[in-house]
Amino acid sequence: MADSQSSSKTKIHPKDISRILKKCNWCLKDEVKGEPPFKACSKCRATIYCGRECQVKAWSLHKTNCQNTAKMYEQFEGEPEAYKKFKEFKEWHVKHNQEISHAAICGLQLDSCLEDIDKQVFVMVIKRTPGPKVPYSERFQVHYCMNTGIDHCKKQLGPEADQIFEHLAATNAAYKKKKGFMGCVGCLLRYDGFSDLVLVKVPEMTSLKSRMYVWDWRANPVRGLNNALKSGLKIPDPLTAPFHFATVDENGQVVPAETKPVQFEQGTVIDVGKMVLSAGGTAEDINDIDLNRLPRNL
Repeated sequence: MADSQSSSKTKIHPKDISRILKKCNWCLKDEVKGEPPFKACSKCRATIYCGRECQVKAWSLHKTNCQNTAKMYEQFEGEPEAYKKFKEFKEWHVKHNQEISHAAICGLQLDSCLEDIDKQVFVMVIKRTPGPKVPYSERFQVHYCMNTGIDHCKKQLGPEADQIFEHLAATNAAYKKKKGFMGCVGCLLRYDGFSDLVLVKVPEMTSLKSRMYVWDWRANPVRGLNNALKSGLKIPDPLTAPFHFATVDENGQVVPAETKPVQFEQGTVIDVGKMVLSAGGTAEDINDIDLNRLPRNL
């Protein structure tokens, strides 16, 4: 017989990436402290919008995931320990979404195997780092990873898989039409009996190759991601900041580059010691840069 704690209702606060980051799920506008908070979807309660207009625009994509999200959080009622464990894991991986996404892109080697965007899923098995005083970024680590076909992944996930991958397919189709992107690929995170699918937005090829050159984790995505978590490296979001020249400080943090440009044979680059391509600008700004002339942050 279940004890009284597990049989009672657990107070659930559903949160997806938009609610955790306090951003509108459609236009990415930030909530402003002191102003009314954004309103959540009335069905799943996990996704927030800055207004009705954005919610309507997002519905064609959100509807494929809304019911599944609501059902998942309902299952946590009466399971306080499971909910606490999943909540901690979810918030951690959302806050490191760009680094996890980059590891998936490198693992799938989408710079040379773009056709896999419609066929493959990148799977990461995550483990909790033991110890009472572990830095937040290192609270979880990647144990191992693998590429697998979508059909095989569906069999492993069970009955909810159809809705999960319907949402992935709809997002992939939408991002193939979006300027600056080539689609969306799935990264399945597995942790202690939980599974969560990260939607990895794949930037257009110029940005993709630039980012993979600077942060080249193709040979070992596990080591690349775990080292990034340990150093506190933050990779910029290509959706809000596709291109820009910046430097990396001694702690591995991206900071704007303030130095005069130097003209090479092709294109213009910034003359700094350790350089990365991160936010701002347009694809045309760096289309002609010879990437072999750029230093890498390995």
